[in-house]
Amino acid sequence: MIFAARGIMVSLAFFAVAYSFLSVLALLGWRGITLLFRARPVPAGLLFGLRVLPFIVSAAVTVFLVFPSFLLLESRSMDEVPRTFALGVCTLLISGRGALPGGEV
Repeated sequence: MIFAARGIMVSLAFFAVAYSFLSVLALLGWRGITLLFRARPVPAGLLFGLRVLPFIVSAAVTVFLVFPSFLLLESRSMDEVPRTFALGVCTLLISGRGALPGGEV
């Protein structure tokens, strides 16, 4: 049970780091797109896709690569640093707050 919880926390920590990095790339991409379109309106579908892409990529990599590789390759000993758990808990809290009605983060 503790091993699975540790895997979830490590996966959430990876998700937070990957999502943050990809969100910054999306921001830079958005600035490039606005320069490309200049005075014309930017299609809403493009904006939505650019904003959702970091979440989808981060979630997919976390679910399909990070968590399974943690289960297969990690030792059963407790050797994670507390910062990993803290980052995982913060990610869980922010995601939970964002899931609540009116919980824009």
